[in-house]
Amino acid sequence: MRTKSHPATRFVRKSRADDLGLQFFLRTKSYPAIRFVRRSSADDLGLQFSVRTKSYPTAHFVRKSSDSDTMPASSPLARKSRPPCMIDARITQSYNYNMKDIIFWLFIAAGFIAGIVLMVRGFALYKDPSRSKMRFFLSCLATLAPRETILIFIIWNLSFSYMRFIVIYIVFFEILLLLGFIFSFLGSKKPSDFRYRAKNFSIFFLSHLLVLTLYVGPSTWISGSSIMEYVQWSDGFQYSERSGGIAILQYQGDETDIVVPSAINDKPVTEIAKGALGFDSRTTSITIPDGVTNIGESAFAKCTSLTSISIPGSVIVIDGNPFKGCSSLTSIDVSPDNAHFVSVDGILYSKNMDRVIACPGGKTGDVQIPDSVKHLGDSCFEDCSNLTGIALPDKAESIGSQAFYGCYSLREFTMSNSMKSIGESAFFCCWSLEEIQIPAGVTTIGRHAFSGCDKMTAITVSPENLNFSSDSGILYDKEQTVLLHCPSGKSGDVTVLPGVTTIGDFAFRGCERITSVTLPDSVTTLGIQAFYGCKGITSLVLPDGVTEIRSWAFIGCNLTSITIPDSVTSIDRDAFKTNNNTPNVVIYCSENSHAHTYAKDNDITYVLIE
Repeated sequence: MRTKSHPATRFVRKSRADDLGLQFFLRTKSYPAIRFVRRSSADDLGLQFSVRTKSYPTAHFVRKSSDSDTMPASSPLARKSRPPCMIDARITQSYNYNMKDIIFWLFIAAGFIAGIVLMVRGFALYKDPSRSKMRFFLSCLATLAPRETILIFIIWNLSFSYMRFIVIYIVFFEILLLLGFIFSFLGSKKPSDFRYRAKNFSIFFLSHLLVLTLYVGPSTWISGSSIMEYVQWSDGFQYSERSGGIAILQYQGDETDIVVPSAINDKPVTEIAKGALGFDSRTTSITIPDGVTNIGESAFAKCTSLTSISIPGSVIVIDGNPFKGCSSLTSIDVSPDNAHFVSVDGILYSKNMDRVIACPGGKTGDVQIPDSVKHLGDSCFEDCSNLTGIALPDKAESIGSQAFYGCYSLREFTMSNSMKSIGESAFFCCWSLEEIQIPAGVTTIGRHAFSGCDKMTAITVSPENLNFSSDSGILYDKEQTVLLHCPSGKSGDVTVLPGVTTIGDFAFRGCERITSVTLPDSVTTLGIQAFYGCKGITSLVLPDGVTEIRSWAFIGCNLTSITIPDSVTSIDRDAFKTNNNTPNVVIYCSENSHAHTYAKDNDITYVLIE
């Protein structure tokens, strides 16, 4: 086969047909462990969906279905009615947190294998026919029974199914270890050999110590709560005892006007935990009793019918924005007696007015931030979809992660000259925002800070900025060796500056209107999701010098052909494909090159060129 573009083409291999297996998995940053379970009715198939996220790792929501019932707005099942880029965004942002799960499950797998090996080894050593097998098993049962009975009791008192699984695993792992140790110890051919016995005991002891470390450490780290927590129920409220007080974990009653009790079993209610009363579109009001001191992140999130709420004077800690997604809430009231928080024009601030905590989702129009404010907290304006403009004071220094996430109507935003940091996903999905200017003092810009801004065509950086620069509306580092972000509203042809060595992670993600990208010879690395979702790019020639193509670099593209040079030595397995989905792209490459091997190993069509 010879073509005009590739006259030396010699061989074409077709990819096999795609598998019909459908696989769907959703992981998000904001809602990492919410589990929605909907009970089936006469016309229902009994739907169950599970989502794990960072912000609500321990939320467990169960609700009976009815004719008037609707799925929570945050549920992936409601994705058709939600802005599509938000689903995209949640999946994207999960990448930063996958490493925790990977490390944890690697330890789990290693421990499981170690337990089996130890048990098998014990069986192999247990060869003394003179011993009574029944007596031996009874002694094992007597050893295991007390501890495992306690653990099983804990299992059924845990509030979260994820933690339940971990404890069940630990019980099984301990059984394997104990059996292996006992078989090894009692079955030794050299019962007088103290060193041999000590070695077996040491293996068991260290393995058991590892179990306890996994039991209390990584599981708590990942979930954000203790797995040793006992839970109980009272009038629809699930709760646990913490530090002498009561923490409300969730509500499963039928009331739409929720009144949190001031005490349960003569103990004061002092905390409303992360995500505890959120994700119920029926809730219209929530009464928080005086005595509550802590309100967890997203405690009332996505209560789309919530119209009123008041923070009592006793509250001293509010984690993040508890009210994001409360689209009917127009004002957050705070008791005048509160010494830590204050409300101005319905927006929640710290008492000294230097930080914005939360803006109610029902706010509309323009918002003027008081002159004293220096910090915009994480998610403080998240899902305020009807805000059109934000006026920042000159003192404002930082914008938190997801501060303006999902502010679809935000058209005008001017940063103060005092601005120093812009958090991760700060302006994600601000669809109406067309341009952003980065002042001279900004030193950090988080991932996805401007992703999903479909109308944004230019990011302009002050020439005096020592950390960042811009050219043709594209964001680079100061030395212009790393392309950091191309605005999603860019269209047509894009030429990357000479001297750029790295196309950064997510650099062109979602740039659907770009039709071609010209890369300079200096480029060596294409980062994670570098061209993810660039549907307008159908053909790409990588320059000689590129050595690495990282994960998901071309996922979601309509690439039909790509030329990969011999200089490429590393291509991540999922650079072009996900799961078992074979892309339609044709890889043009040299025989025996790394790209050639990659194409063969992944059943991707390739054309050999000289």
